[in-house]
Amino acid sequence: MTGSLKQQVAQNTAIQIGGKLAGTILSLISAGMIFRYLGDTRFGAYTTILSLVQIFGTLMDLGLYVLLIKKLASPHEPETTIHALFTLRIVSAAIFLLCTPITAIILGAFSKLYTTEIIVGATIATLFAFGVSMNQLFSAVFQKFFVSYWIALGEIINKVALLSGLVIVTALNLGMLGIVGALSLSTMLSTIVLLVASRTYITMRFHWNTKIMRHLLLEAWPVAVSVALVLLYFRGDIIVLSLFEKSQQPIGIYGAPYKILEVLITFPAMFTGLMLNPITHQWQSGHVENVKKLIRQATNAISMLALPIVAGLLAIPTPIMHFIAGRDFTQSGSILAILSIATGGIFFGTLFGYVVVALDRQRNMMWGYACIAITALCFYFIFIPRFSIYGAAWVTVYSEISVALIAFFLVRHVVSFSIDYMTIVKIAAASIVMGSIVSLLSSQIQKTVATFVSQTTLQDGASVALLTLIGACVYGALIVLFRATSISEIKSLIKRGE
Repeated sequence: MTGSLKQQVAQNTAIQIGGKLAGTILSLISAGMIFRYLGDTRFGAYTTILSLVQIFGTLMDLGLYVLLIKKLASPHEPETTIHALFTLRIVSAAIFLLCTPITAIILGAFSKLYTTEIIVGATIATLFAFGVSMNQLFSAVFQKFFVSYWIALGEIINKVALLSGLVIVTALNLGMLGIVGALSLSTMLSTIVLLVASRTYITMRFHWNTKIMRHLLLEAWPVAVSVALVLLYFRGDIIVLSLFEKSQQPIGIYGAPYKILEVLITFPAMFTGLMLNPITHQWQSGHVENVKKLIRQATNAISMLALPIVAGLLAIPTPIMHFIAGRDFTQSGSILAILSIATGGIFFGTLFGYVVVALDRQRNMMWGYACIAITALCFYFIFIPRFSIYGAAWVTVYSEISVALIAFFLVRHVVSFSIDYMTIVKIAAASIVMGSIVSLLSSQIQKTVATFVSQTTLQDGASVALLTLIGACVYGALIVLFRATSISEIKSLIKRGE
């Protein structure tokens, strides 16, 4: 790789990480405003709407996003293929998103929770799902040309617009539908910006070619089926809850920590998206040893990110919920603690799931997804009526960890890579010690802060900020002390893959 290209890769990675960090902070601020404005019951209705919309929003992808990344990585792929793929996405969006309000009406026959407000909200939120889907396609283009500043800019425009919209909605008291409208409009604004920007690099045109589209669907169908199966356990919990619960309040209690989880899991998706091109390139070039090194280093990097997050969430789940959502969501703390375990599974599952695609083993993985989806759905219907949101949370843990393990063993079977167990043990030890220290100091710090600050929101914010700072310092010091992996390895693995 030339020095210029190395610099491009480093800058591209740094910009994308910076944009994602900024977007995460703005997302948490927006979530906090929504939590406090809606309260647990109305937030439950909001969660039901988004879960329903995101199911069809994800289904309409048809595996085309991952396929686009692969096509863009190929230097000999004709533009007509890209145009046909873009057209196929538009058509699938129209079909699947039309199903959203229709499904809400059908579910209304089985549950009184699907009111007219839910149906109207689901209809409005289809714009949000469409915008998210298109932004995903544009991000693949920007990654291809090492211009991730557009992804970061689109993220920030989206979040700032949402924050501005939330201020207006809360000031005018426009209710839950106003929140859904603000979410949809802010997402579409970023979509328009990214569409215009993408035309500098690739002009997405409407191009109907039945032959090309047939080939695209044949290539993408294993991913599409896998995504559909994943939805059964990743989104099925909210839908099943809505069928058994008598009010939206438990769904709101469950949905609040779930929202935090959704914000956090954007990081592994971003990182593994960057890694898909280099791993695919090395695998197609026959450089198996390089692929092994990339996977091993990527596993170390994900471990450095996932394990301290899980430890931190387990250490202070209730203070985190108080800070982000308010005291109405105290019960959500115990749910966040359970879902934090699932978060770790999602981090590793995302990594190895993308590697499965890079190795072109989607069809093998599909059977794993099918097994988990069927068992998880059965467990939802067994445990949710008995244990409500706690049953849903533990089934989520089961499904995410199981998927991560299946993907891991499939990749290992194909590539026979070795895990750097000593490094992961060091990272785990640092995370456990950090989490233990933060947990032990939590009560004392909250009491100390309360003596200086009277306002509860400021108390919660100051306590979480101090505990996070302490945790970061302890974790960083232990990583250095234990001589575990470093961030430089992430740069190294990306550079080797190009």
